[in-house]
Amino acid sequence: MAQRTLTIGEVTDESTNEFIRIFWLLAKKKNKDKITVIINSPGGDIDHGRAMYDIIHKYTGETSALIYGNCSSISAIILQAFKDRAMSQSAVMLLHDGTQSQDLNARDFEQAGKQSAKDRQWFYNVLAARCGRTAQFWGKRCSRDTYYTAKEALRFGLIDRII
Repeated sequence: MAQRTLTIGEVTDESTNEFIRIFWLLAKKKNKDKITVIINSPGGDIDHGRAMYDIIHKYTGETSALIYGNCSSISAIILQAFKDRAMSQSAVMLLHDGTQSQDLNARDFEQAGKQSAKDRQWFYNVLAARCGRTAQFWGKRCSRDTYYTAKEALRFGLIDRII
């Protein structure tokens, strides 16, 4: 299993590129054994997270995510791309609309706001498709920082099992 196990920590440019490179190499092997990813992540950049989500979601082989510690923000969205999602009993998950901290002029600020709204809708749609509730439901849940224990994450359909 160690040869087909990756980790996700903070979602940055560097960590995402390394993750995609290794995931892609594993996915291209003729041996289509399950790829397991251990998540302990405070979240990170949405664009990099979207890239990770897409590559995992498009993979046709078996995938499994194991959450230990923390699965917050974009990493909770990445989690939804896995076919099997498990969370340790002591782990914590955080969903929210994300944050932006940019030094922009007024017009660029307006554009960033429009993109932020599109990003949020993507979050809600991913959660709705995977967890069985509406995008509107997830929009309300994400409007504030919302923390989930493993039992709560299971109840809301965010994970498949507790480990």
